[in-house]
Amino acid sequence: MRFRFRNIFCYLLLTVSLPNLASGQIFNVNADTVIRTSVITNDSSIYVYYSPSRDSLVARNPVTGPATFKWMMYDTTAKSFTLPLPNSIPDADSIVAGLPSGGYRVHINASGNDYYYVAWVYKDSLTVSIEKDNLGNIKYDRYNCDYTDIRVFVKQSKFIYYNSGGIKQKQPNLIFNCSADPSLIPIPRDTSYWFRVTKNELPIEKVKFYVYVTDKFGYTSNQDAVNYIPIISKAIIDTTATHPVVDGKNSAPFTVTFLNLSKNTTHSTWFFGDKDSIEKKDTARVTHTYFATDSFRVRLITQGTDPTCFDSTSMKIPVSPGQIGETTGTTGSSTSWPDLPNCFMPGGTKYPYFKIYNISIRHFRFTIFTRWGRKIYQYEGSDMIDWKGWDGMIGNSEASDGIYFYVLEVISWDKIPDPMLMNPKGQYSGFFYLFREK
Repeated sequence: MRFRFRNIFCYLLLTVSLPNLASGQIFNVNADTVIRTSVITNDSSIYVYYSPSRDSLVARNPVTGPATFKWMMYDTTAKSFTLPLPNSIPDADSIVAGLPSGGYRVHINASGNDYYYVAWVYKDSLTVSIEKDNLGNIKYDRYNCDYTDIRVFVKQSKFIYYNSGGIKQKQPNLIFNCSADPSLIPIPRDTSYWFRVTKNELPIEKVKFYVYVTDKFGYTSNQDAVNYIPIISKAIIDTTATHPVVDGKNSAPFTVTFLNLSKNTTHSTWFFGDKDSIEKKDTARVTHTYFATDSFRVRLITQGTDPTCFDSTSMKIPVSPGQIGETTGTTGSSTSWPDLPNCFMPGGTKYPYFKIYNISIRHFRFTIFTRWGRKIYQYEGSDMIDWKGWDGMIGNSEASDGIYFYVLEVISWDKIPDPMLMNPKGQYSGFFYLFREK
């Protein structure tokens, strides 16, 4: 991505105010750029040259006939045009070349009249370099875990320009252009010669920064580059192989395989969020089982190549409370009742086994009685989800059509009591009708 900078240009050019000046009589068509000044009464201009071979000014006789030309350079100490230049005296034009940056005035005497013209020359050049160590990297003391600073050095030819009061004018600000490979998100410029990349923008892979500079006159410098070697890490968590899940709900004991997909990490620590949390160091793949029901916050802390630079990320793992049947009831009420099955067709396609929907059940005992109270089936175990249910058999014989009564006693993973002592509040019972396909 490209860098975005807040560039503020403060550019005010004022010409020297001299009496009885005509306009438009100094020029050079070979100048790379011509900048008009802001004073309306005089057509004083700045001629910008990128190539030394073009650094000349031409003065033209404003009238027909012979003329004499006298050139003077602006003296920054005296703050006036008092420095003489070699002069030529042709009939039409006078050319002065090899000019250093500065202000120039020509006095033309033609047909008994005096004419004065003013122009400024700027020999433009820029060279940019980035601070770096002997290996071409950003110096180590220029960055830490929170930011990195890129320092830029610029060599620029001076531009001297004075207003009519002899006050030096400010040279226009530079435009700093930066890019990175691979590209990054936009990074704001801190000051003219510093770029700060903050923690949220710091790359986690090796990056090469490029910088070049353009001035207000359109001159572009060389491009310099510096390497950034990342010292921070980026913590990333993913999950796979989570089970068991019943109708979209996580049921205890709930097992999760966590993946450490972090970048530029030398050391990692896992915190699983339950009271049995342990630290797992330097593990790319770890499996953890939640035996309680709650919403657990898993946290991964990573360390970069600098032992003081840490990053962390987290995610929630919800494990549903113990539940029997599908809960129904009034919205907003704290009381809900299990919706338990009331029919059963052994061997059928819809209800081949008599089983009750359940989530996060730690231990259960399921008993079936005939309508006269005779016990015909009982099963006790710790895995109600994998339990198939009653198949409609009494020993080796098929149970006949009719009404039956069941009692279900359960202990959920919400609390951890003695699994052999059934919780009286975890007892469910009801009648159901068994019928067989004809």
